[in-house]
Amino acid sequence: MKFERLNSDQMLDNLLSGDAVLFKHSERCGISKDRKQALSGMDDDVTIHTVEVREQRGLSDRIEDETGVQHESPQLLVIRDGDVSWHASHMAISPDELRQHL
Repeated sequence: MKFERLNSDQMLDNLLSGDAVLFKHSERCGISKDRKQALSGMDDDVTIHTVEVREQRGLSDRIEDETGVQHESPQLLVIRDGDVSWHASHMAISPDELRQHL
């Protein structure tokens, strides 16, 4: 498992048209930091694309607009073939739950 920062509109376009895992979070939020740490312990071969919601408000808003999933933070979204196949927020984010939806 690795985290990769989502850093452009073009990158987001590519992720939203295929398969991806997106993690919207805030380093200032204790729950968000806890959930990121829990995910970082996964041994799975998966890349989680991160959006820091305070620093990357535009990308965060686009994710909400284009997926139809109301913004929450922290929030994890699994994209399959360009559609949200699963999403969770706050303490519902866990490695076990994510594995079930990959």
